[in-house]
Amino acid sequence: MAHFHLHDAKSTPAMSKAVQLNNEANRMMKQGDYINAEKKHLEALALKVKATGGDSVHVANTRGALGELYMKMDRLEDAQKALEHADKIRSGMHSFLSR
Repeated sequence: MAHFHLHDAKSTPAMSKAVQLNNEANRMMKQGDYINAEKKHLEALALKVKATGGDSVHVANTRGALGELYMKMDRLEDAQKALEHADKIRSGMHSFLSR
């Protein structure tokens, strides 16, 4: 089951930085700079995991973005793992919210 973490005041700067990194990664991905986009997404993922836990919607969003990037890079196994992990997090949230 997914864990829900609201980020507190201490984690807000980390989350802001993570969002900035994701935005940079998305821009790089659009430009075809997949290697640097991956680095930015992985940095953002590490910050989000530390700030919110491994099963937050924030983590799921970045894992989903990584999955899309890996598909563009033709790294299909990595894409599948990232997308399945994101889906698992989101499915747990949907189950929790449907109760």
